[in-house]
Amino acid sequence: MISKTEKKTIVKAVGKPYTTKIFEWLKEKDIQRPDGQLYTKTNISHVLNGIRENILLEGHIVTCAAHFALKLKKDQKKKEAALETIKQAV
Repeated sequence: MISKTEKKTIVKAVGKPYTTKIFEWLKEKDIQRPDGQLYTKTNISHVLNGIRENILLEGHIVTCAAHFALKLKKDQKKKEAALETIKQAV
């Protein structure tokens, strides 16, 4: 089960609206429930809020959060490089 601390970390990595972003990422990666249906935003919300336990979905959510955290880190490096270029040009 995802703890409150873990949820805060996931939300910080993914950003808001986190349920929608996780849903879209799962859909893009074609990650489905064992019955072949897409995970719903409600499924995601219930797992993140500790209402339901779903080990499989929890793993997918953590992988998704890691993806967004890495993307955020890369974007931050690009921003810093662009700012450095601007500083050098001025």
